[in-house]
Amino acid sequence: MKNKSVNFLMMVQWLIFMPILFPMAAIAGAVEGIIRTFDQAKADILDLENTTNSEVNELI
Repeated sequence: MKNKSVNFLMMVQWLIFMPILFPMAAIAGAVEGIIRTFDQAKADILDLENTTNSEVNELI
C-alpha cells in the first residue's frame, strides 16, 4: 500500500485563500439564486407557463 504524501505548499495556499474564496463563492451563489427566484416570480406573476428564463427576460 502506497503512503499518501501531503503537499504542504498546496495546504498553505488553501489556508491563505479559502477565507477570500469562500465568501466570494457564497455571494455569487446567492446572487444566482436571487436572479432565478425573480425569474420564476416573473413567470408566475405574468402567468407564463412554458417559457425559459431567457424568454422571460426578453418579455420584460
